[in-house]
Amino acid sequence: VLPLAFSLIAVAAVAGENDHTHGEQTDHKSTLGEVTLLHAWMPETEARDALVFVEIENEERFAVTLLGAESNQAAKVELVGFDPQNGEAAYRPMPQLQIASGSELVLAPNAAAFRLSGIKGHLHAGDSFEVHVIFDRGEVPVTVEVEAAGATQHSHAGHNH
Repeated sequence: VLPLAFSLIAVAAVAGENDHTHGEQTDHKSTLGEVTLLHAWMPETEARDALVFVEIENEERFAVTLLGAESNQAAKVELVGFDPQNGEAAYRPMPQLQIASGSELVLAPNAAAFRLSGIKGHLHAGDSFEVHVIFDRGEVPVTVEVEAAGATQHSHAGHNH
């Protein structure tokens, strides 16, 4: 059973055409139509696996489905949900997440994330790299900023764009 955070996500049927497009990107903001991705980040780690977090706002007139992501920085990227086992923090792969029209999904610690496995090289605080986030309607490049080890939020959290 997925945690309560996922039970609160409103699910709606995807309406409209199935045209796949590529989104646009600026500093901390990427867009795919009326879907906006803000503040992608991860804490610095020396491990070969890491979690990436991002805020996703869906202002489309229809639901969109988050399918996953890919990056040249890692051998594998998968969408995961927080599912603690025997008191230990754990993340399990999820096939997709639907984001209702007019709602927001925040990939955050102890909720959902993109898990990068087989990271190529050490990523230091202040570094950045690109991840392509994949939706049912297309994909969008997102710049992930590496925060200090142990960070629990993006250093620009709460900043308007």
